[in-house]
Amino acid sequence: MSQLLINDYLKQLDIIKRASGSQRETIVRVAFKDLLKAWGKQQGLIFLAEYPLKTATKTNIAVDGALLHELRMPPAAWRHKLGNRCALDWVLDQYKEKKPKDPTIRAQFDSYRFADYKDKVIDLLARVTTVSVETMKVVDAMKALSRKREAAGAGWNHHPFVIRHSRMTNN
Repeated sequence: MSQLLINDYLKQLDIIKRASGSQRETIVRVAFKDLLKAWGKQQGLIFLAEYPLKTATKTNIAVDGALLHELRMPPAAWRHKLGNRCALDWVLDQYKEKKPKDPTIRAQFDSYRFADYKDKVIDLLARVTTVSVETMKVVDAMKALSRKREAAGAGWNHHPFVIRHSRMTNN
């Protein structure tokens, strides 16, 4: 996120605090939504004010704001990383039309058109989205379980899937 956006956000917070004399979440929310909208616009994302979301416990909530790609992919689909890149980003990057810089190569070999592969790409994006969302559900559930175990005082040493190694010593 750009430092300029953050500075604008902080200035807006100061103005709101001075004008209202309060720092309640409901007052600060407006400034945060403005920050989210501005950053999302820079990233080519769409801001939705009251976005319905289902939590890991299957509770329906409405978050103050969410950023969605124009393809309206669920946020979890963008969180799933393969290495340092999102799987959806990789697919979109592989299938976008690119023009070769060299004019000779461009004139003789530039025959790729996204429109020719549109249906395949849409099908692939749907499948990758499903895998990404389901993977993130599993990851989130594992993190929640880990937090519960840590809160209960059972570290990874007591986890049923941890294989304990013992060292043999000669006396």
